[in-house]
Amino acid sequence: MNIKLYQVNMDRDEDSVAFLSLDNLRHTHPNAEVDPAIYDLVYSGEVNCKDLEEVFHLFNFDHPADFTGRSMSVRESAASRERDCRSHLPKREPYSG
Repeated sequence: MNIKLYQVNMDRDEDSVAFLSLDNLRHTHPNAEVDPAIYDLVYSGEVNCKDLEEVFHLFNFDHPADFTGRSMSVRESAASRERDCRSHLPKREPYSG
């Protein structure tokens, strides 16, 4: 799968939304829109994944050698033109401690 991975640039994240899920962002900032200007392209290339959930797992547990970003959070976006997937913001899973 050929992907592009975008991550929030912490220097441009004036509203501290980097680690908020989309639901939490809308709850704490009701009129907020996702501002694409705070994102940087941190990876572009081919990965051995069948879907974007596997991409999320890869970039959290087994980073590609040429990846220089941080582990993915709920506010990162991975985009793929394959399989009709254009972008994906992972949903926050409940903490099960």
